[in-house]
Amino acid sequence: MTDFNETRPDAGDPRLTAYALGELEGEELARVAAAVGADPALQAAVDEVRDTAARLMAALEAEPLPLPAPPLRVEPYHTVRPARIFRWPYWGVAALGAAACLALVLIVRETPRARRPAPGLAETGGPGGAGGATAAGRVQPSNHVDIQFPGRTAEVAESEAAGDRAPWGEVVPNAPERKGPASPAAVAESPGRPAPGGAMAAGAASAKPRGEAGAVFDNEFVAAARDARSSFPVEVAAAGYADVRHDLAAGRRPRPADVRIEELVNYFTYDYAPPPPGDPAPIAASLEVASAPWAPAHRLVRIGLKGREAPAVIARDVQVQVEFNPALVQAYRLIGFENRPRRPGESGDRIDGRDLAAGRAVTALYEVIPVGEAGRPEAAANPVKYQQPANSKLQTPNSKPTGELLTVRVHYRPPEGGESRLLEFPLVDRGAAFTDASADFRFAAAVAGFGLILRESPHRGTATLVAVEAWAAPASGAGASGPRAEFLALVKRAEEVLAARG
Repeated sequence: MTDFNETRPDAGDPRLTAYALGELEGEELARVAAAVGADPALQAAVDEVRDTAARLMAALEAEPLPLPAPPLRVEPYHTVRPARIFRWPYWGVAALGAAACLALVLIVRETPRARRPAPGLAETGGPGGAGGATAAGRVQPSNHVDIQFPGRTAEVAESEAAGDRAPWGEVVPNAPERKGPASPAAVAESPGRPAPGGAMAAGAASAKPRGEAGAVFDNEFVAAARDARSSFPVEVAAAGYADVRHDLAAGRRPRPADVRIEELVNYFTYDYAPPPPGDPAPIAASLEVASAPWAPAHRLVRIGLKGREAPAVIARDVQVQVEFNPALVQAYRLIGFENRPRRPGESGDRIDGRDLAAGRAVTALYEVIPVGEAGRPEAAANPVKYQQPANSKLQTPNSKPTGELLTVRVHYRPPEGGESRLLEFPLVDRGAAFTDASADFRFAAAVAGFGLILRESPHRGTATLVAVEAWAAPASGAGASGPRAEFLALVKRAEEVLAARG
């Protein structure tokens, strides 16, 4: 058997691509994962493959589908013999017609010259050809047949949906030939053709690609007393950062809908500790809370999750649930992850599970409005950890304060399958100021503030690009280099672009 150390993958090894795309299994998966976890260069190559795949998937999803071809209906052609006008045989009618033509020729030849137009006058009846044409000079209509198709109106579409036959068209005999282009109105009425200005005609389907102007919404604050649970996915792409960087480099302000704050934050790596040796849990949590830099009266919570690096123990079907303590939290807001707006009365504690690969990490930020000194939580809509009935024997914040701001619950299944397991990580708010927070916390907050500004979020508070630079620079380290130094340069570029755009 070949020793794996002799075939350790390099940055161009196809096994890295298969590993990044989740195509390896069993012992080979464990070996490649161990090599990736032990070599930062291999981890960087894997991250690059995953980011490229994410961008390709986003581009494919944004590609509009071709318009369906309209159904072709061929109506049978019926030849109808006209009814006889005369009772005589047709050869007799033909003879009478020939005699009439001969008589007409003789009459024309005998017409006096005085009745013909004088020299210098055109045969059309007036000087220079003005006036109507005579019978001899008239242009006879051609036998051109035009078929005028009706526009695919809402009535026609409704009729087709009901199974009725739509009108095929109206035949207009001897219609004049169209020499020029169709009118804008006719183009707009044609199904599946673009109307003037690029708008699609009625009845034509169009797909809106990523980046097209549309409704932009931010996650709103949720009252913890009514809905204390929230969730976010552990699988986050980082392609959004490259999109923002590309637009700013080209001198364009990114469209607010293109700025995905969770993708900006998760583009960077943070110093999250993995599960310690001997701990059977495949995931560790790094939790921190301090004042929000753009709203000092609010609290900012950072939740970092990281999978075990080596050996490869991958957590499957991972679901994260965050439960807030209404005794301390008046309202909370998930920053980013705006996949869709939450409907009224809909709980935010359910989300589809995703796999967390070895060594991978995810970061989520919550903005919290603490309960005021005179504030009292509303009645809970459903009992949870921090809201137990008054007659419950369990300890509650109302009977014995715990000081816990929230609890992070991670549900997962082991890679070999089996029942779902649960990890719990509580967070106590000790009132730290933003300046007292860790460098990773302050840098992640600066990146989030940058996204709030570019999204023109109503929750950006006092955040400005100058402030973002002031938050990020000390958290980037002395003589910053690499991605964090690039971010500082990107903030300066954004200042130039936004100032030029007004």
